[in-house]
Amino acid sequence: MVPAAFQVITPPGRGPTLVTLREVEQILRATRASLSLNEIRRRMSARAVRHSMVRAAVNEFLRWGLAREDVSGVRWVAPRVPPLPGRSRRRGSVPDIDDLAGSLARFGPVEDWKRELDAMRGEEDE
Repeated sequence: MVPAAFQVITPPGRGPTLVTLREVEQILRATRASLSLNEIRRRMSARAVRHSMVRAAVNEFLRWGLAREDVSGVRWVAPRVPPLPGRSRRRGSVPDIDDLAGSLARFGPVEDWKRELDAMRGEEDE
């Protein structure tokens, strides 16, 4: 038997959209206090959001263990994941085709690779 808190009240085949899930997540992450479903609904950017959609979104976060619900409302409990160092943006520049061809020399004749790479770039042999 599924606990009442995890039962989805939405019509069969319908549920919260990814945008709704993301927005509810952002609202819950932004505050440390517990929020009621009506308060979450009030803070959403959409003008008309059904209560059942907010409930279904919150139920998903409860099911995943990312939020907790008590008498005072819903609270986000998942830890913040720090960004991976050095992975957020690419360092350096795109390698030149000659550099690529030089590093490919161990796989065969460099000229063949240069010709193939030039063809992929759209340059013709002159």
